[in-house]
Amino acid sequence: MDSVKNKYILTSTFNYKFSNGSEHIFQILPHRQAVTVRCNFMTDLELILINKFAATEERLEGHLIYLKNYGLTKLNQPRLGQKTNLDFYRAKFFTGYRKFSKIDIVIGVSADNKEIFLLTNPLFSDKYSNLIEQFKKIQKQDISQQLINEIIELYKEVGTCITIIDARKNLYQIWFGRNKWRTMKIDHDITLTIKTIPNIVNSGTDGRKMSILSRIKHLFGLEQ
Repeated sequence: MDSVKNKYILTSTFNYKFSNGSEHIFQILPHRQAVTVRCNFMTDLELILINKFAATEERLEGHLIYLKNYGLTKLNQPRLGQKTNLDFYRAKFFTGYRKFSKIDIVIGVSADNKEIFLLTNPLFSDKYSNLIEQFKKIQKQDISQQLINEIIELYKEVGTCITIIDARKNLYQIWFGRNKWRTMKIDHDITLTIKTIPNIVNSGTDGRKMSILSRIKHLFGLEQ
């Protein structure tokens, strides 16, 4: 409905669940002597994300909040989806931190929407990335270069700057600006594994060697 004539001026938002189980949000807005009813159709997945990653009254560092206004972007990873039985999306989240306050996250979702897994940019954090554990269930015989390429593409979807070091060895470089931050190695002896190793560089002050991660903490005063 675009507009409905009504003698009352109303402003409200409400949810309505249809007989097929789908739920949609309706917003009633006043406009002169008419009431505009605007319907924002939301998928079941969006409603689950809103509830699972709900907003809080106060800023909580590390508490992820799904930002519904940015919507969901469906990603195309056919081989990876087939081997994990997951569909993949990119969404925007609020983190509660002053730095990295809004980030892109890849979401892996089971067909029934009951299981949700996340992949974040490793520069932000690894602790949320439980999607990696699903990748580790892929058996050696099911692993191809195309499947590995799809994993790398998911890392790029969350903003990871990643380049190839040696494609035959599945060795990749993760960058922090112009600095080499971590080396990523994807192995598949029995099942798929993803390993990251900090790059070692000279600190540039007293000649000591430190990892890029230590250098970042040093630069931003996060060593305590």
